[in-house]
Amino acid sequence: MYVSFTLSVSMNFKCFDGLCLLQLAIGVEGGFSSGPKYEIESEYAVVLLPDFDTKVPLSRFVFHICQIIIENEGVQRQEIIEEGINVWEGEARVNTRHLNLEQMDNGKRIPPWGWKCEEEGCDLKENLWLNLTDGAIMCGRSQFIQEGVMSKGRNHARLHFDLTGYPLVVKLGTITKDDADVFSYDEDESVRDPNLKKHLIHFGIDMDKTEKTEKSTLEMELDLNQK
Repeated sequence: MYVSFTLSVSMNFKCFDGLCLLQLAIGVEGGFSSGPKYEIESEYAVVLLPDFDTKVPLSRFVFHICQIIIENEGVQRQEIIEEGINVWEGEARVNTRHLNLEQMDNGKRIPPWGWKCEEEGCDLKENLWLNLTDGAIMCGRSQFIQEGVMSKGRNHARLHFDLTGYPLVVKLGTITKDDADVFSYDEDESVRDPNLKKHLIHFGIDMDKTEKTEKSTLEMELDLNQK
C-alpha cells in the first residue's frame, strides 16, 4: 500500500522583546487543511520470506488461491461491521450503560419513512438520528465520505443532547432486524443496545419490519479508509 499526501502550512513569526511566537494557520486559506488530502493505492504480491522476494512463479492453482484470499476482504469487511469494530482504534462496540433507559410516554410514533430534522429551520432528510428518550428526530454531524465530499448534517442531534441530557440515539435508515447504528453521547462512542428492540417499539418502530436505506457511520468510515 502506498500513501502520498501534501501538507500546506502557513506560519507567521511575531517577536516581542526577544521572545518569538509562532502562529500556525489551520483550516484557513493558505494554511493547513484538516480535510483528507491523500491518495491510497493498494497492490497485492506473493513474496518469498525472509527476503520478501517478489519474483515468485505462480501456478494456475496458486493464482486461484490468491484470488480467493483477495475476494475474502468482503467477508472481513462484513465481520468488522457485525462486530462494530472501530476502524481507527480496532476496538469492538461495547454494550451501553443505558440498558434501562427511561423513555418518555409522550405518545409519539415514528413513521417508517418521510423523516425530517425537527429542528426549526432545518430541512435535512438524511443522516437523521432518533433520540430514544423523547423520540426527537435530529440531524447528525457532517463528516467526510470521500475526497472533497462531506455528508449533510448540522449536528442538531448533539445540540439536542446538550440541551436535554438525553444520551442515546439511533440512526434512522440503518435499523435492521438484528442491529442498528447506535451512539451514546455521554459515553462518547458507538455502542450496542441489547434492549434496542424494546426501545424502538416504544416509538412504534418494529425492527423486524424495517428496511436499511442508509450506511452506518462504521460503513462510511470503511469506505473512506479504502479510497
